Amino acid sequence: MEFVLAPSNFKGTLSSIQVIEMLSKVINSFDKKASIISFPLADGGDGTLDSYKFLYKNNYQEIKIEASGPFYHKDIYSSYLIVNKKTAVIESCKFCGLALAGDKSNPSLTTTYGVGEAIIDALNKGIRDFKIGIGGSSTNDLGSGMACSLGVRFLNRNLESFLPTGGTLNEVTHIDISNLDKRIMESTFTILSDVENPLLGTNGATYVYALQKGASKKDLPVLEANMNHLNEVIKKDLHLDFSKEKGAGAAGGLGLAAKLYLKGTIKSGAVEILEESNFQNSISSDSLVITGEGHIDRQTLSGKTISRIARICKIKKVPLLAIGGIIDEEIKPSLIDLGVTDFLTTSTKKYPTFKELKENASKDLIYSFKSYLFKHYQSLKD
Repeated sequence: MEFVLAPSNFKGTLSSIQVIEMLSKVINSFDKKASIISFPLADGGDGTLDSYKFLYKNNYQEIKIEASGPFYHKDIYSSYLIVNKKTAVIESCKFCGLALAGDKSNPSLTTTYGVGEAIIDALNKGIRDFKIGIGGSSTNDLGSGMACSLGVRFLNRNLESFLPTGGTLNEVTHIDISNLDKRIMESTFTILSDVENPLLGTNGATYVYALQKGASKKDLPVLEANMNHLNEVIKKDLHLDFSKEKGAGAAGGLGLAAKLYLKGTIKSGAVEILEESNFQNSISSDSLVITGEGHIDRQTLSGKTISRIARICKIKKVPLLAIGGIIDEEIKPSLIDLGVTDFLTTSTKKYPTFKELKENASKDLIYSFKSYLFKHYQSLKD
């Protein structure tokens, strides 16, 4: 039979490529003649560069640069891709991601400045076509850091220019875009988002995502008020309001900033990568598709890879197994409606620390998948 392996990264524990390697090894232990097709996928967040490396094989160049990390003045070494010698692929979380911020993550302090530095580096190399993945950030700065690095000036009440972060967006009184890099207007930006949230409100950037970025519950009203304040300044000075559009709240408002300053088009990262990989035409009624991510929860329904794959499998009547380190039971009915036919949880016990979870992730995945095939392999073949 044919196995189509199409996982995303298991965030913080296993890359999509590692997951594919482990699943393939288990499958081959049951049937050395089994056909295996691999699609290491991403949705605009962690693993986006890996997906494009796989898609473009030898037709990419990895560009290593020194740029600002999640905390300004603390530079990191990171990278982006140039594919087909013409398109820059930038994974924002390589510059401002949660993993980089670590246990010091604080959306009041983190910045997207490094994302803009990567854009400038590519512009300097003559690139005018961009794909920017914006999932997995540690930020809530409404993309102000990125904008600053591209030449936008944010002024306080004393008309002094400064770099706003999530905790200081309320200090902005004026926005000056007269020095925005002119090459931006010569360029095309496709923004790969992993979620569809608007900027503000209970379903917006702050209330849905800031807690996982290190905010406390008492921080949320302040961060929301700060973001609302800057959005009002944007409306006053730039006469634009993208706050209610899908994806505006992605990456702490980086989605809105990409539309505002880059004139970018927000697309589902999962859909874009699935289309570029020709996934839909690679599966048939003889396939078993296997996808997965670290934690399958309500956010999975908001444009992430599993939900997109499920829709395709349902249309093509192909069975789909969704593997998760953790799977929230209440989300299963919605995913079944979308097209998931079975589930497999790899973390059968709760680990006291994330370090222990990470150390056991490979073993747990292999053991649980081997147990699943032992129980179901004959029926799958039939």
